[in-house]
Amino acid sequence: MPNIANVLKDEIKRLARREINLTITPLKVSNAALKKLVYEHKWRITALEKENKRLAALQGKIHGPVHDNAPKLKEDGFSITGRQVRSLRSRLGISQVRLAKLLGVCDNIVSIWENKPGRLQLRKPGIRKALSDLKGMKRREVLEQVQQEKKGRTVSRRKKKQ
Repeated sequence: MPNIANVLKDEIKRLARREINLTITPLKVSNAALKKLVYEHKWRITALEKENKRLAALQGKIHGPVHDNAPKLKEDGFSITGRQVRSLRSRLGISQVRLAKLLGVCDNIVSIWENKPGRLQLRKPGIRKALSDLKGMKRREVLEQVQQEKKGRTVSRRKKKQ
């Protein structure tokens, strides 16, 4: 003969599950409908943004450039931050002094750049070009360039002594 307490517990569990299911089912349905609505809204926003860009470009062709408040880059499109200079230097495996010599600037300017927040205001186009070139180089290429620079320096010293 089964224990009446266990039978009652099982029946209470079954009824509780049924009540919970009856309460949660409408919530699941409404949640699914809301997720679908959010998806549709995201899709509409994306389509509207594309259309907005297309119309802005069309307007720019007809009436001149569209003005926005975005910060302007220099004419070559190159910009760099102090954090990126530090990252570049560590990726290339060179010291601040070596980087300064490669760029043709004072030794301490690289340290100043690395500690400066935000974009760097590089006014000399030669430095901008050199940094841009270094950004595209690999470690081995930079080390070869440094070795060639060292060889060129030692040769010039020997010529001066003779």
